[in-house]
Amino acid sequence: HWQNIKATRVDETVSESLKINLDAHSFDENGICTGCAYNKNASNGLLFELNEEGTGYVLVGLGDCTDAHVNVPEEYEGLPVVAIGDNAFDVAEEETISLWSNESSTDEEEEKPTTSRRQRVIGITIPKTVISISCTALAECESLVNFIVDSANEVYKAMNNCLIDTVVGSIVRGCEFSVIPEDGSVTIVGSYAFANSEGLVS
Repeated sequence: HWQNIKATRVDETVSESLKINLDAHSFDENGICTGCAYNKNASNGLLFELNEEGTGYVLVGLGDCTDAHVNVPEEYEGLPVVAIGDNAFDVAEEETISLWSNESSTDEEEEKPTTSRRQRVIGITIPKTVISISCTALAECESLVNFIVDSANEVYKAMNNCLIDTVVGSIVRGCEFSVIPEDGSVTIVGSYAFANSEGLVS
C-alpha cells in the first residue's frame, strides 16, 4: 500500500507500488481509504447523459465529484452506464481543491496542499457495463496512474498499468509506469494514450 501519499503531491513522481489492494486499505465510514483516497464505493456527483438509443447512460463529466479515485457506477437511474464520453474527465486547470480535506488538523493555521482537479484524479475503476471509452475521455488526467477494470468486462482490461481495449488491441490510456504487454494483445497505441503524462521520460 502506498503509505506516503499524504506527504506527496499527486502530481509528483509516485512509486510503482501504487496498486489497489483492498486488504491494505484503511477505509473510513464513507468507504474512502484514509491513506490514498481510493473509493471502494461508486463515486457521487458524476454527470451522465442518456445515449441515443435510450438503453444506457454515458459518463460525460466529473460534475461535483472530487474523488481521487473515480469509481464509475454500473447503473444510473435504473439503466447501465455503457460509455465514457469525449473529454469526460476534462476540467478547468485553474479549478483547485484541497487535498485530504476530510482530515482534521491539530494546527488550524496549517495550510493544506491544493491541486487542480485534473491532477487529483489518480485512479479509475471501470465496471463491466462500460463497452465504449472515448479516446479523449482520460486525456487530461495528468496524474492518472491506476486502472481497475471489472474482470467481467468483455471489452476492456487493466494490465501493466495500461487501460486496454481488448477488441481493438489498443492502449486507451497509459501512464509513466506503463509497460506495453509483449504477449501480442496490444498492436495499437491510442492517439491520446499518453497525453499529458508529464512523468513519462522514455
